[in-house]
Amino acid sequence: MSMSSTVQSATNACPHNTVATAPSPPICGGNECVIGCNGGAGSGGGSGKSSPMVDTVHQPTILLRGSIARSIYERMQREEQLKQFDKTRWYSVDLPMIDEQNPELSGQFVQMDYDCQTRQFINQCYEKSDQYFTHLFQSIARTILCLFMSSTSVNGLLGRGSMFVFSDQQFRTLIGDYDGRRQLTTDYDCHNTRQHSNSNNGFCTARPPPPIINSQTTIGGNNNNNNDQKTERILLDIGAGDGKVTEIMAKYFDKIYTTEISSVMRKILLKKGYHTLDIDEWHEYGLEFDVIACLNVLDRCDRPMTMLEQMKSSLRPKSGLIVLALVLPFSQYVEVNNDNQGAAQVGIPTEQLPIDGHTFEEQLTSFVDNALTPNGLQVVKWTKLPYLCEGDLELTYYWLYDVVLVLKTFEED
Repeated sequence: MSMSSTVQSATNACPHNTVATAPSPPICGGNECVIGCNGGAGSGGGSGKSSPMVDTVHQPTILLRGSIARSIYERMQREEQLKQFDKTRWYSVDLPMIDEQNPELSGQFVQMDYDCQTRQFINQCYEKSDQYFTHLFQSIARTILCLFMSSTSVNGLLGRGSMFVFSDQQFRTLIGDYDGRRQLTTDYDCHNTRQHSNSNNGFCTARPPPPIINSQTTIGGNNNNNNDQKTERILLDIGAGDGKVTEIMAKYFDKIYTTEISSVMRKILLKKGYHTLDIDEWHEYGLEFDVIACLNVLDRCDRPMTMLEQMKSSLRPKSGLIVLALVLPFSQYVEVNNDNQGAAQVGIPTEQLPIDGHTFEEQLTSFVDNALTPNGLQVVKWTKLPYLCEGDLELTYYWLYDVVLVLKTFEED
């Protein structure tokens, strides 16, 4: 990942189970640390023997205090590293490397930055990070609940682990007329654009919501079809989770459909007024979607190549677009196997995405050349963004590198 070293998270706050932050060394200080110390209280000094002066009555309390103190200290170290991290790296790409392999792809890159709505999400994570006992309760509850349900359902039940993929402005930049002729405006006024990671000095003021994208506005290009004047604009969000990312996209459409494997998350989506479709049959209802969002799902589904074909065949002809997000470096995993063939099959997808290479740039070009282009999908725009997740006891927030691509079918030309 991006820092000097990486560790795997002890929690499933992020669905990819990876945290890009450097680990802290074991800390042992003062007389309250009795594990792994030479000469600390209860360690028998340096003699290698048990001290006869150990207070066996109060030792559990000392152990508890030492464990909590160490945990807090190590978290402080991780947090300091997180604050010092250069967030411009979330958005930087080695374009010359991509240009060597796929010149057309490098020309479709859209540079993003750490905008006010992204900063607002980070600030909210810091506000929640102070709720220590809430995190402690959720950690204990999650350990128990994961014995009976998936991590996604547990997160929905506890109201934790919300994700952030893109801001309103970033979505509009990607989904607006891809020929660049539309003047895009943001729904947020940014105040004080300095990059404070845990400060409210940078904040957003909401403007009145923009009009829903209607029949006079073709999302993917020019509108030359007068027969579409009365057609509703329809969004499908595959694997919508708790609907937080769906909310960013929803206001630009007349009707919103979602899919979600977790029954807990489906109830949340229904409460928000979104239609939910069956995860296996959503493409069989005869609906034509103006935009299909598949955000960090392709590497977590059992048949990703089949899903690409299903999305392609479900787009509105000539104007439909796919918004696809994929974590790179790439790692496939299936939380629940669709065939239900037992624990031996869990985690092994039926279909493998043909992605080669080691770096972000190598895997991106491989994905486009080996998976998208052969399946009749063309890249319109793409960018690099951080895939953010609310934190827990270990860290305020987690992040991974995301490539976000806007795709259309070749048949549109």
